[in-house]
Amino acid sequence: MNYSRELITQANDRLETRMESVDKTLKQSNKNIKTANINRYSFDTQLNENAWIAKQIKHTIDKGVPPNEIAVISRKHDRLQSLVPFLQKENISIGYDRQAHIFELPAISQLILMVRLVDSLARGQRVVADGLIGEILSHPMWQLDHQNLWEWSSQSDRKHIAHALELEEENPIRQIVYWFLTLSHSIHERTLEAVIDILIGNSAEDDEAEDVFYSPYRNYYFNEDDFDSNKSAYLQALSALRLLRNRLREYAGNERIHVGDMIHYLDVLDRTGAHIVDETPFVQDKMAVQLMSAHKAKGMEFEHVYIISCEEDVWAKAPSNKTSYLQSLPIGPAGDGLDDFIRLLFVAQTRAKTDLNLTTHLYTDSGKETQPLLMLGGASAFKKIDSKSDDAIELLETSWQDYHPNPGKNDKSLIQPLLDNYRLSVTHLINFLNVADGGPKNWFMRNLLQFPSAKGNFMSYGTAMHTALEKGLIQYKASGEIELKELQDYYEIALNKEQLNDDEHQRFVGQGRAHLEMYYKQRYPEWSEKDLPEISFADQGVVIGDARLGGKIDRIHVIDKKNVQVVDIKTGKAMSSWGSKSGDLGIKTWKYRLQLVFYKILVENSREYGHKYKVSQGALEFTQPDDYDQLKVLTLDIKDEEVERTKELIKAVWNKMQNLDLPDTSSYGDDYHAIQKFVADLLDK
Repeated sequence: MNYSRELITQANDRLETRMESVDKTLKQSNKNIKTANINRYSFDTQLNENAWIAKQIKHTIDKGVPPNEIAVISRKHDRLQSLVPFLQKENISIGYDRQAHIFELPAISQLILMVRLVDSLARGQRVVADGLIGEILSHPMWQLDHQNLWEWSSQSDRKHIAHALELEEENPIRQIVYWFLTLSHSIHERTLEAVIDILIGNSAEDDEAEDVFYSPYRNYYFNEDDFDSNKSAYLQALSALRLLRNRLREYAGNERIHVGDMIHYLDVLDRTGAHIVDETPFVQDKMAVQLMSAHKAKGMEFEHVYIISCEEDVWAKAPSNKTSYLQSLPIGPAGDGLDDFIRLLFVAQTRAKTDLNLTTHLYTDSGKETQPLLMLGGASAFKKIDSKSDDAIELLETSWQDYHPNPGKNDKSLIQPLLDNYRLSVTHLINFLNVADGGPKNWFMRNLLQFPSAKGNFMSYGTAMHTALEKGLIQYKASGEIELKELQDYYEIALNKEQLNDDEHQRFVGQGRAHLEMYYKQRYPEWSEKDLPEISFADQGVVIGDARLGGKIDRIHVIDKKNVQVVDIKTGKAMSSWGSKSGDLGIKTWKYRLQLVFYKILVENSREYGHKYKVSQGALEFTQPDDYDQLKVLTLDIKDEEVERTKELIKAVWNKMQNLDLPDTSSYGDDYHAIQKFVADLLDK
């Protein structure tokens, strides 16, 4: 504290100097701290400084100090980034506080290049397309032979697209260029989400083609087999991709959005210098060594603190581009005067509880002499560390490594924020158990990490039907009646918000209106003003064992004061019985049965309804007619034994999820019986 006070008293414009009655002398409040170390070290170069810091941190962790009790602080982010490869080399887990501008991430910048390419091809802007295609194909995800690329590029005379189409059919360059060109012909008919789905490899441009081609993008950036080796980079790219999709959805509002709209959006961001900043919690490892700017460090404390690059041009010089500086930090700069620089360094120093290390280097990479901070006493105040034993070649090789924060041993902490706020719905439970469709791995990617993908056309239809019936029942409860046209209008308004192309939109308008007319005739007379539509259980406090449950029930039909029926509305093809145990129908039957049992558990264990109602029955209402133009209702009498078994299954799955213990289910098979075997194994354990 005395050391920090020596620094802060160098500032002239302070409250103490303005008001004689004010005494801002620091006093120790934690009496358990008996000793504190303050060290200042200088090195020949920044590489020597980085190598030494990484080894010291590794040594500290090896002695038993938790990594999250160690912080590295700098005024400039580039100094922190230069340290990352050295920490990686020591296998040190890193949490980096910098807010990520998503366009700086390779996964996002590459996707934008591909979107711009198909847009330029669609517009006939061959000069623009020729400029983009070379940069795109040089990316390693295409796995193109360098010699082949060089020959194509050198012989194209800047007309890369035309020359590629003249190559032999089996030439991979021709195949890729032809794929981009074919996709560009259909982008006006496809929504943006459908195009992006094709570009990232979620779907093919033509699923019915003899040789279906899938973009290598997803397998390159989001290869599930590589996930364990670099969770942090994987999650950062995934988070950025999700954020970009969500921003584009916000930009579109209720309108269908196309590739041209995305280009316009990106151009607006370019012109205004705006950024999309990713602040998603799971892009950082909170249990790791923390790297942060001095501004971000305010209010935090650590046992061990390293303040790096203590040079005049880092800590006592105003930033050259103030706009960029403001955009990359969560709060604005303290100011440009000496007093401001002193205060900033004071904030950094006072983050240390027991061990403070200030480091500097004497020469830049170009050999130019640096000036260690004068406010700390200049070069003479730092103890010189001999760097002769450092391997120069090894230092250079390490410094050239890519910047990718390494999750190290604390990889679970990267995803912990998602798990902390997670509620298990029946859809997620089904995805975890359904080994015929990926099982635990599918749940992890689709539900926990929420890998972006376009909404299927039939799902859009289903969403609109559910919305129409929900709004219809709400109106019916309020006024005692509703007209068919009002139901159909609710449906069309909801369908207009879905990202469907014009042909699909028109098809589903007609289909939905026809199905609602039939529903109105056959099911509407059985509606009750006591029924409850679209009840959410997110905040109903439903807990089974340790498992937090959530989800929505389409309708709760109130039978009497004590008994209700849970109703799930199905927009797919109707089932006639619960007996099937084979093929796709067997899996569908299992899913639907589990849904109704789960809904009974939700209602009877909820804060609002648990003490009022008993679920005596479940029911599936189908909106698609059967061969005789009848709308089926399939009911299920839910037995207590089935409820108790499902509760035990929920507990077992929740434990697996929270510990990220995702069993390998590849040996189970892909049918109804495989699912039942997996369920039995979970319950046995």
